[in-house]
Amino acid sequence: MRMMHRFYIMSILLCALLNHGILVLAGVAGPDHGQYRAETINIHTDRDFYIAGERVYFRLDISNRYGAPASSIAYLVIRNQRNEVIERASLIVKDNMAKGSIYLPDTLSTSYYQLVAFTNLMRNFPEEYYAFKQIVAINRFDDTAYESLLPGNNGRTGHPPDNPGNKGPADDAGDIPYSRAKTEPTSGSSSDPGDRFSGDKTTGSPSNEPLRISMPVTTAGTREMFELEIESLLPEGTPAILTVSVAQSSSFADSQSNYGAGGSDSRVPDRNPGINAGTTGASTTEITGTAIAGSRFAVSSRFFKETNGPVLTGRVQNRINGEGIPGATVILSVTDTTLNLLYAITDNNGTFHFRLNDYHDGRELWFSLYNGDNSSDNAEILIDNRYSLRSPFIPETGRHMIPGREHILASRDIVRVNKTLGIDHNLHRERAGHGYRPVIYSAPAYTLETMREYEYLENLQEIARELLPFLRIRRQGDLYTSTMMLRYEDTYLQDTPAYFIDGIYAGDLNSLVHLDSDAIERIELHNYNWRHGNILFPGIVALFSTGRQYREIEVAGPTATTFQRPAAGYSSYDPPDHAKVEMRRSRPDFRQLLFWDPVFIIGPEQPKRTAKFFTGDLKGEFTVKVSGSTGNGKLISQEARFVVSDDKNTGTPNSRNSMNNGPGDSRDGGLQPGNAMPPALNTPEGSPLTAEERDGTPPVTPANEIDFDDTERFFEQGLSGRVTNPPRRLIGNQHYPDEEWHRGSVVLNSGTEVKGKLLRYNGYLDGLFWLYEGDYQQVQVDRDMIKEFRIPGPAGQLSVYRKISVNAPVLAGTDDIFGELLHDGDISVYAWRRIIETGRGDQRIGEIIYGGMRIKPAHIYIIRLPDETVHTTRRISRRRILDMFPENRREIRRLLREHRMRPVTEQDLVETAVILEDYLKE
Repeated sequence: MRMMHRFYIMSILLCALLNHGILVLAGVAGPDHGQYRAETINIHTDRDFYIAGERVYFRLDISNRYGAPASSIAYLVIRNQRNEVIERASLIVKDNMAKGSIYLPDTLSTSYYQLVAFTNLMRNFPEEYYAFKQIVAINRFDDTAYESLLPGNNGRTGHPPDNPGNKGPADDAGDIPYSRAKTEPTSGSSSDPGDRFSGDKTTGSPSNEPLRISMPVTTAGTREMFELEIESLLPEGTPAILTVSVAQSSSFADSQSNYGAGGSDSRVPDRNPGINAGTTGASTTEITGTAIAGSRFAVSSRFFKETNGPVLTGRVQNRINGEGIPGATVILSVTDTTLNLLYAITDNNGTFHFRLNDYHDGRELWFSLYNGDNSSDNAEILIDNRYSLRSPFIPETGRHMIPGREHILASRDIVRVNKTLGIDHNLHRERAGHGYRPVIYSAPAYTLETMREYEYLENLQEIARELLPFLRIRRQGDLYTSTMMLRYEDTYLQDTPAYFIDGIYAGDLNSLVHLDSDAIERIELHNYNWRHGNILFPGIVALFSTGRQYREIEVAGPTATTFQRPAAGYSSYDPPDHAKVEMRRSRPDFRQLLFWDPVFIIGPEQPKRTAKFFTGDLKGEFTVKVSGSTGNGKLISQEARFVVSDDKNTGTPNSRNSMNNGPGDSRDGGLQPGNAMPPALNTPEGSPLTAEERDGTPPVTPANEIDFDDTERFFEQGLSGRVTNPPRRLIGNQHYPDEEWHRGSVVLNSGTEVKGKLLRYNGYLDGLFWLYEGDYQQVQVDRDMIKEFRIPGPAGQLSVYRKISVNAPVLAGTDDIFGELLHDGDISVYAWRRIIETGRGDQRIGEIIYGGMRIKPAHIYIIRLPDETVHTTRRISRRRILDMFPENRREIRRLLREHRMRPVTEQDLVETAVILEDYLKE
C-alpha cells in the first residue's frame, strides 16, 4: 500500500506540473526560457494570516518538466518588503514533495511577508520562475497592527522605493528587469499586461465538481470529535493528492482574489513584457548569465541540479579586474580531529562546484587555493549565497488581503496564552545524517601523540628536530623551508609537503612554524608521494591543536569561509486528542488551526476518505480548504464551512468547489492568474506540446540546451594512494589476469564510484594499481578506502573484486583481502588471485642475466555460507565441499550425485553453490 501511495504521489505531481508549469511564456517574442526551465514548484500553506511566534505549515510540490526525477533538495525563504531574508530552510524532497513547518520569529514586525521556494536548478533562470506565496504576520505586542496594514499606509508596510523601468539591481551582466505582483484583484487564466494567452478569459462557474466535502452536521460543540468526508468525483481510476487545512475562516485571505486554489497556494508575479524585449536574439549563455540571481559571477556560471546532496558554487577571480581564473585548484575542508578534504578545479570562467554531504552540515567550510597551482597573487574566492534574492517583493494589498481587527486582537491573545503555558502542537525530530568524511588517507604513516608528555619545545622547528626524524625544517632568512624523507627509502621528497591545522589546509609551513609544544596535541606525518585525485602531495603534515589555533593562523593566499546550513528536520502538526480523560481536564485549547494533513490521497482504491479531528475551545466559523492535483494534471480545490458553537444543530454545509480546466478558471478557486503552475505549456515556436510530450515523454532536447543532469564528472574526487612502482626482479607475472591496464571502476567505502580509470590488480601485493594519465605515474590505491573494484577478466567479462575479511589458517592470518566474486547469493564464492614466491632463479634480458624471485599463481577459494561461516580451500573437490557440511554429509553427497556434479573447475564450484542454495532453502 505504501508503494502504491508513492506511485500516486509522483504521478499526480508530475502530471500537474507538466501540464501547468510554463504558460507564462506563451506567445512571447524572443528566447523561450521555458525550454530550459526544467522544474516547477507549487506552495501550499495551512493559513494566510499568522502571529509572530507561530509556525507556517507547508507542502512544496516539485516536478521536472522532462519526466526526470525532481531535485532532491528544495529551498524556502521568508523575506520582508526590504528584501531581507527573515528565515530560510533547506528541505529534503521525497516523492516529489517537501513538507514541514517554518517558524516565524517572535520579533517580526507587523507586515506582509513572502514565502519563496526554488531549487538550485531553477536558479539558472530569472527569479520570476520561482514559487511565491504572500502571508501576513502580526507582532503580538503591536497595538496598531490593523491600521498599519491598511492600503496607503507608508509605515512599516510601505512599499520600497520604485525602481525606474521596473528593474532589479544591476550586476556585471547588465540591468535585469523583474516584474511586480499585481495589486488589484484579478481572475481568469492569464492577466499579463501583454495579454500573451490567446485563450478565453472567464469568471464563470466551474464546469464540474471534482471533489465533494460531506459533513453530517454544520455545527459542532467545543472539544468534540468532528468528521468530514472527502469524495472524488473524478473519472474512475483518477487519483489525487491533496492538502487539507481546517482553520478559522478569518485566518484566510479572500480566496476570490488571492493565490488560487482556495487561498493557500503559491503564485508567480506576472512577468514584465520588457524582460524579453531586452534579450531578443540573445544566446543561451547570455540568457543564463542574466538569470544568475544575487551573484557576482560572469555570464557562463551554472547552478547544477541537486540529486545526491547540496551543490555549493563559487568563483575564483582577480580582485582587481574581476576576471575569472581558470584551472585553479580550490580546496574545501572543515575543522575536525581527522584530516578531510574536497577539491574542485575552476572552469574557464573561474567557477567551481562542490557536492557536499551530511558530514558538512552545521559546520563552517573553509576554502583556499592549493599552493601548487601558482595562481594569481591577486586572486579572491567568492562563495555563492543561494538564499540571496534580487527581485523586489511588492505585496498585494487591500482589505481583502489582511485579517480583520477582531481576528488580530483575538489571535494575539491566543498566542500569548499558548506561549505562557508552553502549549505547542508541533512534532519535530532531527534528521539522521548519513554523510561520510572525505578523507585523504585511511591512516597516517606516522603519528606523534600527547605532545605534553615531552619537554617543552618552543616552535615547530624544534619539535621536528627532536621528535620527527622524517621531517627536516630549515630557516633561510625570515622564511622556513621543509622537506620530508620518503617512507621505506633513504631519500627526501623533492618538494615542500602540504600542511594542515585542525583539518584545514594551511598551505605552507611559515604560518605554522611558531606553534610550540603546548599548542599542539597531535602530529600526523604521511611521508609518501601521495596522490589524491588530480592533486599530488609531496608528503603531508597534519597538526591538531589543543585549542582553536586554526583561527589565529594567517593562511597564505586567498581564503573564504561559509556556514553550511543543515537540512531541516521532520515537522508535523499534532492536535490534541480530547478523547483522553487527561486532555479533557487539562489546559485550554485555543487552536485556530484544527487540522492539517499535507498528504491526503484519494484514488481508485479509496475514492473517498474521512478526516477526523477534535474541535477546541474557540467558537465561530471554520473553513475546510482542500487543494491539490489530479492524476491527469488538473489543479483542484474545494472549501466548506462549519460552525463551532454551544448551540449545536444540523444542516447542509456551506461548500464551494472549483477545478482548473485550462483557459476557463473559477473565480472562487482553482489556479489564479500569475500562479506558479499555469495551465498550458508552449514550445519555443509557440505551438502546443504534443500528446506524447504532455504525457511525460521528453521532447527532443535543443542542441544548445544545457544538460543540467550530467554533473557527476564535476564532483569526482578520484582515487587516493602513494606514487610507487610494483616490486622489481620478479620472474613471472605479478598481476592478474595480465599485465595490461584495463578501464575499470572503483567503489570507495563512502559509496562513491570512480569510473573510467586505468587499473590492474597486483596479486603479489594484493593491491590495486591506478595509472594516473596526467603524468603516467603508477599509484597504489589506499586499500582501506576501497570497498570493491571492477576490471575485465581473462575472457573479457567484467570481474568484481570485493574487499572481504577472512581469518583462516590457510591465509596465514590475513584479515582483509580482495576476492574476485564468482557467485553472489545465499552462498557467496570468492577467488583470491594471490601470487606467491616459489624460490630464487635467474632471468635473461638480452645479454644480461638477472637474479630474482620466481612467482606463480596460487589461488584460494573462499565460500561464505548463509550462517556467515567461512570455508577456504586451495583445491576444488567434492570432498572439500562435503567437509563443509558434516551433519548433512550423506544427503549432500546424494544430491551431488543426482546432479552428476563432480566439482573440479571454478564453474563447477559456482554450479555446486547454486545446488546447495536450493537444498538449504528446502
